[in-house]
Amino acid sequence: MYYDKEILPLDDSGHFLVAIRFAEHKIGGECSRESNHAYFAYGHIDTCHSLTNITEKCCMTRPASEAEQQRLLQTADVQKNMVEDNSAAWLYAYQAELATKEALFVPRVALTSHTGRLVVGMECDRGDYLPHAVQRVIDVFKDTVEEREETQWPQAQALASPKALSADGASVICLDTSHSTEPCLIEQRLSDRKILASHRQLYPVFEFVALENYWVAVNDEVLYTFEYGSNREIHKFDIPKNALAWTAAAARKSDWVAFSGDKGLVAVVNTLTGDAKRYYPHRGCKRDDVATLSLSDDGCWLTSKLLNKPELMLTDLESGASWQVAELCDRVIVERESGKHRTESLIPAAFAFIGSRLLVSENEGVREISLDAPDTENVFVSEQGKPGARVPLTLNPRATLKKLIDKAGLQRLADPIQYFHYPAAKLKSEKTKKSGWAMPDQRGAPPLGVSRLGGWPDLPDGTAWPTWEGRPMGFIGQINLSELASVQPDIRLPTGGIVLFFLGCSEETFSSEHLDKETYLLDILLGSRPEHKDGWQAIYADPETTLARTEYTGKIAPELFAPCLVRIVKGGLPLPNEMTAAYSSLDFETDEREHFNEVLDAISEEEPDNQVSGYPALLQYMPPEFFCTLAAQGKDPYAYPKEGTPEYHDLLEAASKMGLLVQFTSDVNAGFLWGDGGHLYFYGDRAEMEQGNFENCWVYYEN
Repeated sequence: MYYDKEILPLDDSGHFLVAIRFAEHKIGGECSRESNHAYFAYGHIDTCHSLTNITEKCCMTRPASEAEQQRLLQTADVQKNMVEDNSAAWLYAYQAELATKEALFVPRVALTSHTGRLVVGMECDRGDYLPHAVQRVIDVFKDTVEEREETQWPQAQALASPKALSADGASVICLDTSHSTEPCLIEQRLSDRKILASHRQLYPVFEFVALENYWVAVNDEVLYTFEYGSNREIHKFDIPKNALAWTAAAARKSDWVAFSGDKGLVAVVNTLTGDAKRYYPHRGCKRDDVATLSLSDDGCWLTSKLLNKPELMLTDLESGASWQVAELCDRVIVERESGKHRTESLIPAAFAFIGSRLLVSENEGVREISLDAPDTENVFVSEQGKPGARVPLTLNPRATLKKLIDKAGLQRLADPIQYFHYPAAKLKSEKTKKSGWAMPDQRGAPPLGVSRLGGWPDLPDGTAWPTWEGRPMGFIGQINLSELASVQPDIRLPTGGIVLFFLGCSEETFSSEHLDKETYLLDILLGSRPEHKDGWQAIYADPETTLARTEYTGKIAPELFAPCLVRIVKGGLPLPNEMTAAYSSLDFETDEREHFNEVLDAISEEEPDNQVSGYPALLQYMPPEFFCTLAAQGKDPYAYPKEGTPEYHDLLEAASKMGLLVQFTSDVNAGFLWGDGGHLYFYGDRAEMEQGNFENCWVYYEN
């Protein structure tokens, strides 16, 4: 189970709540009965070591269930028979064991006001296998609890998942689905559940935060302010570029709201004027580094922490200065471990301002952190535009690599950057007519051996159509390397010959629009297991090889794609970004990482395309080189060793030698559709591919 931990204010005198609750967004495979780490307690900042436990008021008892145990055991048996890897079966069996013990229903939402009021929402069942939503309104200091329950969905969602609580604790923002086919966000009074205001225009993407006298509603483009109890708009502003709405943090007694963005950006916005300041309190950030934030009530101080990084940074918003005030560590508890199977709970560290004083919590305890600045050598100006702040580089994206390295001050890393520099080319598809299927001696046929997508392959004369598990492979395309080298002479591949790309098919068949015969469906999941090794081919034919356009004549054809000629142009990322193994191999110092990322920003292109060599336009955050290296070594490609271990170092070293051969995007002209708009990649050992050896390539698909 993955938990969230928060420190939340309860009043203006320094009382606070520590809440360890179930995460709003869960990781697949969690066990919801692993609830023994749920914890709710309150205290005062002057005696923060002394906390009063109120977990029983915030959670509900979940009795043991023999029926649930039996159902989970049956599911475990089904998983054993369906899937070779018995990880899922082991997890269901473990959940069945948990079902024999009493547990807790734990809130996924906990909201506090500055009047001592706490609102929690949770989903549960009463032993009838029907989902129930429960909301509890708890007056922490008066020790009273009001409870409301709802069984009708989706109406119950409003009860289980309120979005925000007003500063006075009188009303909540929640989802209303009861009066219209189109849901909307409403403000609802807690005492009698009267709807005070409807915000239909803000559904579904807006986040709400509460200031002293008004709501702030925001998405990734626009910020609105509304009076409590009214849908009358006070102000509307555009929010800073790259700011993320879901990271919003408010300074309750001022008019400031802060947002995090990529590369460690923190944007602080005045909700009355729209004025914005931009800070970079975390140095050496990757482009996908996003911070968790807290603002002091008076809007003078900001504290921030990057995910998976221990440094807690403090920023004086007036002077623009930042410095590190603590290192915080998340807590991982292994619940059960058996052989290669384990289930664990992650409890993140938490931090928050209570008034203008900073509290942190790493376990169940809480401590105060001093706001005093350390020695001046550890303080830096993080506000963009302030004297002393780092000035972004001005780079010419068309400059040579050497000039970019010199301009960015990366001379120390010049050799490894040159080593990982792989110029790329893009393949712009141009759909042909029916003549795209023609043989070379027929009118209008594509010339033999030219770069193409789809259609019939130009195989080496006498070569049989590639097969996998007795089924013909699907032909994806072919690349003429001399054409490639004429456009991108710096590409690090042979300068002649062609490479043809094939992918295996599954047993499933369908009726193809290209052939009047039954057709096998391409298996885009090939590559996800070591035993798939022979499920694809990258066939190289040197310039002296005689080619023959080859039509498939078997009874059941492989999946085929619409024939397209390609126009080769320079383009694609030639340097590794943060989602590649090569990037992790570069031993950056703080300023060097920032400068290299600015080089990447300068040379990056927005739209992905079919591409040869270089570095891919990845959709996810899993480095393909890691995946392909593990699978090629006969290992589980999803089982990454822990970063910092010898096993990780060995994997990184091996994966850094892998590189992109070709990226096929979902292409309308060719009819490529890899899942839901995904990409298909062929990776290989770079040194081997430079010598024309493509036999050891591995495929990788992402959606």
